[in-house]
Parts: sequence; C-alpha cells; structure tokens
Amino acid sequence: LERSGALDEVREHKSALNEDYLRLVGTSAGLGYVKADSSARVASTMSDITTARHEPAKRDMRIVFGLAAALLVMLGWLRAGLRAEG
Repeated sequence: LERSGALDEVREHKSALNEDYLRLVGTSAGLGYVKADSSARVASTMSDITTARHEPAKRDMRIVFGLAAALLVMLGWLRAGLRAEG
C-alpha cells in the first residue's frame, strides 16, 4: 500500500491515538471510553460496578489453577526439606 500511494493522504502516524474515533467505535459497540492517564483512574474504572460485565465461563478453570498452586506449594516444601537435609 505504501508504494502504491494509497496512504499519501493519511496525515497521522499508524500508531497515533485517535480518541474521537475510539469513542465513536466504543459507543457503537455499546462500550465506554476512559482515558487511562493515571493508575488511579484505571483502578477506579476497573472496580466500578457499573462498568463490570460478568459472563459465564464455558469451562471452570479453578481446578487447574488450584492444582497448579498445590503443586507449587509441594515443590516448595520438598525443596526446603532437601536443603535442611543437605
């Protein structure tokens, strides 16, 4: 595309942030737009109950994470036991 000249009239860089366009796309998709200019704003937006959307998962992955955590705890105990012996 760059060689063809199709992008000659584009005046912004490919990685430029176009807030107006993102707001428009978000609104049309039923989403909001929040500028993440501080960690406090990000944290407050993430914890805001009005923006939360909970979807049921097709699979319950808690067992996988529970087994991984138990395995890591057992490895830690085993490693500590080997250090104590040696």
